[in-house]
Amino acid sequence: MTEDLLADARRLSDQGFAARHDHLFLVKRPRAKMPSDKPAPSVEFRTTVVSTRKGSNQLDSDEFALSWVVAPIKKRAGNPFPLQISVGRALNCDIVLRVSYISKLHAMFAVGPEQTLSLVDNGSANGTSVNHKRLAARTTATVRSGDWISFGAAEFQLLESSEVYALLRSPGGPPELAR
Repeated sequence: MTEDLLADARRLSDQGFAARHDHLFLVKRPRAKMPSDKPAPSVEFRTTVVSTRKGSNQLDSDEFALSWVVAPIKKRAGNPFPLQISVGRALNCDIVLRVSYISKLHAMFAVGPEQTLSLVDNGSANGTSVNHKRLAARTTATVRSGDWISFGAAEFQLLESSEVYALLRSPGGPPELAR
């Protein structure tokens, strides 16, 4: 997916990219600073697009924290319930986040009238927050582009495809994807 997004950002205009990817994205930036009790990593940040393929390995918390994640909010082909987009650690979720502090079925996005998007925590162990406000289990919150969404300790920003295009093309974007 990363390579496809990068290729599209390189060959398409911003309008072409937005037309091809007409959905929202979850974007997680790498943690900017390591805690003082841990040595700085000796490798560069690497980009991770969350895999939905069987056999993907679970990342450790530090590796995930240091990675970029760009995950489209869309239904995976063949998954049931077309108006619900599942988020979790289980490989059969639509958005798979293979980190220990993400529950197997952590949360669900629901597509409403006029393509409105809402989010509900599925009773996850580590909680779900929208704009730093924790959702009670099974409580729904409407979300929109620009909102900050946390699944446990993983914080994402909800972005439109045009914003993802700009991020992919910017010097401050993911190192492997920029330009």
